[in-house]
Amino acid sequence: MASFINVGFCLAYFALQNVSSMSGDVYTPFEIEESIAKMSTEYMFSLCWGLKPPDVSQGSSSFDLAQGSTCIIPFLYSILGSGLFGRIPFPVPSRTPFRSFMEVPWVFRDSAEAFSKCHISKMTESGFLTGTWMGYYTDQRLVNHRHFALVGPPMNDINIVAKPSGESDKRSEPKGHIDCSESSGFDSYGPFTICGEFHHDGRVEFVKHYTQHAWDWQYNGIVIPFGIVGRWSDLEGNFGGHFWIWKKDWCDSQAI
Repeated sequence: MASFINVGFCLAYFALQNVSSMSGDVYTPFEIEESIAKMSTEYMFSLCWGLKPPDVSQGSSSFDLAQGSTCIIPFLYSILGSGLFGRIPFPVPSRTPFRSFMEVPWVFRDSAEAFSKCHISKMTESGFLTGTWMGYYTDQRLVNHRHFALVGPPMNDINIVAKPSGESDKRSEPKGHIDCSESSGFDSYGPFTICGEFHHDGRVEFVKHYTQHAWDWQYNGIVIPFGIVGRWSDLEGNFGGHFWIWKKDWCDSQAI
């Protein structure tokens, strides 16, 4: 499984770097989609395809690192397939300070397992999570396309304020929480607040509350080197779709 996760990292790295060099003025969305698909067709359309709805027995709240590692390629494909290329900039691997939050192991025996999880400790620190994020979500409540998921308009300027839980090092307890009164963002439906917690094993969970509507959505995700990915649902756990958010600092400043 660790090797599968690491292959996902490599494919996502090259796909994102490739997309960052493309311009919507030069390439059509179809040409960009085709370029990404050629890189990873078998991986993307495997049974582990990252954006497939969860099994009924699994539930929307269950989302692990292996599933997260498969999300980026199909998410890119779905964003481009939904005609949203260029609405917000994607993270650029060459601008992302991986070594600041990935404790990359030496290339020795069993290093594959260590590499697959080497980002979790740093990325679940309050200082890392605090900042401005952006990203997309899919809406898969009604339509389940075989090749890509319907993507909603982007979420902009998601300002997260994360705080540690205190002195407790118990791994069974949350590592910290996302402050409800200070964390917010907006999308095409209006402004929203977020409130939640993050864990030692990489899980990030929060409720997205639209301040102008009586809407609350539960987000359950996992940190990966390209941001936070996961599923969203209503508060009863009924699956709605997937999400992917990344730090604004990782984007090309000229594209923001």
